[in-house]
Amino acid sequence: MITTHIPGLSSAGFLEPAVYPAQTGITLVTPHLPWQISVPASNAKYVTVADVLNTIYRTLRMNATPGEFEALRKDKLMQRVSGAYTQRCKRLRGHRGYEQERKEGIKRVDFLIGYHQFQGIVPTDGALDVWQLTISGSDLPGLASSREATKPKPRLDKPSQAKSTASGGLGLVIVGGG
Repeated sequence: MITTHIPGLSSAGFLEPAVYPAQTGITLVTPHLPWQISVPASNAKYVTVADVLNTIYRTLRMNATPGEFEALRKDKLMQRVSGAYTQRCKRLRGHRGYEQERKEGIKRVDFLIGYHQFQGIVPTDGALDVWQLTISGSDLPGLASSREATKPKPRLDKPSQAKSTASGGLGLVIVGGG
């Protein structure tokens, strides 16, 4: 579930272009995940803030494949992802859907190892359609300590290209359960 912490947030803001100049599709990258997230435009014109948030949510709610888990390649990192899964399940204990969630196993959100606060997206030094997903925070003691939430260097080809409306100002938190 995606939750907001800002009362009175206008739903019209979610329909605005997520990036400027507007794009019909963008790719999100982050050092916290071993894959990229492709965000298509739901309106066939441009990617909206809602497209970005919904795609991130759907992508992270998917079960991790054995190949994705094996791609971590380090036992310590695999243990930390497994620990994030265990912590996520503990938070759900007593809630509807707990058993189903536990049985489904590791989800992609567990790869974030506690980094669950959406800070926004910023341009990368690469193509105009590739954006850095910036996340922070950890409510999982000891899980996120060895990963740093990196602050990418913004690309400043033109001032208008460095602007994103999908920013941390929305106060969004990505929650893995339920």
